Amino acid sequence: MRSLRSCGHAQKYFLDPIVFQWNTMGDMIEKTLIRLRDRLGFSQDRLAGALGVQGRLTVYRWEAGLRQPSETIRRLILFLDDLPDKQAQKFLTQLEECGTRK
Repeated sequence: MRSLRSCGHAQKYFLDPIVFQWNTMGDMIEKTLIRLRDRLGFSQDRLAGALGVQGRLTVYRWEAGLRQPSETIRRLILFLDDLPDKQAQKFLTQLEECGTRK
């Protein structure tokens, strides 16, 4: 997860200690992730790049319920799902930019 940890935006807005409340409506992370991607217009490949994971197969496995994302990714997905579209897109774009810098 190089892009989340090395990106100042993620640390400023997300990785600081927070009180995290699970989604009490029983919505599975798989449905939330699919809804988020559709809402923001991100492909599985692009989302994987923004999150700093190995590729679209990883995102596919999360969406299919074959694997579960890490706690950090799970929190980030729910955090992004609560943001308005433009803010969520901007946040993910900033994470993408952090991940492409070497």
